[in-house]
Amino acid sequence: TGHVYLEAFYSPFIYNAPLTVEIYSDTVTVGCNLTFHNEELEQQRANGEELSGGNAASGLHNIYTTLWCHALFSGGNGVTAGSFNTTETNCFNSLGPCPNYDNSTANDDHPMTPMYFAISSAKVPSGAGLVGGFLVSFGVIALYSTFILTLGRVLRWVLTGMAYRVPLEDQQDPTRLITLVEDIKLARAEGQLSLDEELYFELIIIYQSTELLRMWTAGEYQLSSSGAVVAEKDHLQ
Repeated sequence: TGHVYLEAFYSPFIYNAPLTVEIYSDTVTVGCNLTFHNEELEQQRANGEELSGGNAASGLHNIYTTLWCHALFSGGNGVTAGSFNTTETNCFNSLGPCPNYDNSTANDDHPMTPMYFAISSAKVPSGAGLVGGFLVSFGVIALYSTFILTLGRVLRWVLTGMAYRVPLEDQQDPTRLITLVEDIKLARAEGQLSLDEELYFELIIIYQSTELLRMWTAGEYQLSSSGAVVAEKDHLQ
């Protein structure tokens, strides 16, 4: 068995943020003890056997190492009542103030423990309010999936096919169409069913043709700008 002491081996303090994980390299560092073990040789020593070259060589297959480091607290890193001083006890019970280790040898008299890390996480939204409680319970991904994707699907459903409805809903002057519909109702009321059928099919033909619909609903100021349109509208009259 052999030992190697690694002074200021690593910094156990880590900051956990949503987008990064940082190591506090400028804070206290911890010294560790690297120990090399050989189970077969150690067993021979325990039994008082003489170590021969052959036995030593055969024991090379059982070599392993362990790494133990100084604890942050005088009673070790386990929370056990009565094993900490007053400052450390206050640190556990009230979350501060905690001991200030400002150099790499501040905890050299603390017991050795397996390698450890002290992680400080970034603050998360509190559970107060609808959004805060939802984020704490389900997270940002669930918020995005529930609201953003759902809102996108609703908008897509509302806007789908709008291009086909524009000629029907955005008309400059639908007076002529309204008059045609009133004529159909009047012909039906007077019992002139043949005229009713003729006017009805004329209305269907107009709605089947975007160009005819545009001509029938064009404003009066456009009638003189295109002779073809005027002739067509006069023909329809």
